[in-house]
Amino acid sequence: MPRANKVWKRAGTEWYYAKIRGKKTRLSKDRAEAERLMHKLLCEEEERKETANPEAFPTFRKLADPFLVNSERVNKPNTFRTHKVYLQSFCDRVKRKRVNQLKGHHVTEWIAATGWRSGSTCRSRPSRPWPRSPRPSRWSCCWTSSTPSPTRPTSGPSGSTSC
Repeated sequence: MPRANKVWKRAGTEWYYAKIRGKKTRLSKDRAEAERLMHKLLCEEEERKETANPEAFPTFRKLADPFLVNSERVNKPNTFRTHKVYLQSFCDRVKRKRVNQLKGHHVTEWIAATGWRSGSTCRSRPSRPWPRSPRPSRWSCCWTSSTPSPTRPTSGPSGSTSC
């Protein structure tokens, strides 16, 4: 965990310093004024970061649009529809937030607000038994019944297969 910023008096001088953006900055000879200046500089730093180039931090919607274009191109229609529904719902929730403003709690609140379960997937498919049993083949005599998939042949005492 990083240390909190604080002012200190530099040895050999009467000035108070603080680290701003990783550089030692001379503030004032008075400690109270130095504290005030340090907080002012740190606030300006935060504002500078937030008002930085808007293209550096696009809105989530601007990131979602190219993803959907690619999804429509490379995925099946049902997959694309699912991506579109989820992303549209999330975009409606976060409005015009920039990517650097999004936090984990935004996703958690979105999931809680939609009422979707965390494991929800396509429920239209019938459930099938898992793992699948291997299909019988003309080589089925080579496989043991205890092995669920035909990957290892049954070997006898001499090391040869039973077929």
